[in-house]
Amino acid sequence: MVVPWESVVSELRERLGEKNYLAWIDPVEAVLAGEELVLRVPSVFFQSWIERYFLQTIRGTVERRLGRALSL
Repeated sequence: MVVPWESVVSELRERLGEKNYLAWIDPVEAVLAGEELVLRVPSVFFQSWIERYFLQTIRGTVERRLGRALSL
């Protein structure tokens, strides 16, 4: 099942700004697997950067938009 990622990324775009959105969020694909949201990213470096700088913001946005907490 594909997550309604568009609603999540629209809020992330506003919160993070256009430059960060295009560089770090736009390339991400999200798939819901049970109670886990899997974020597919282009590389290990990309994964590390997302985890360090954006994961908490993504997690909070997902929870607000989907109405429940998911494992990421």
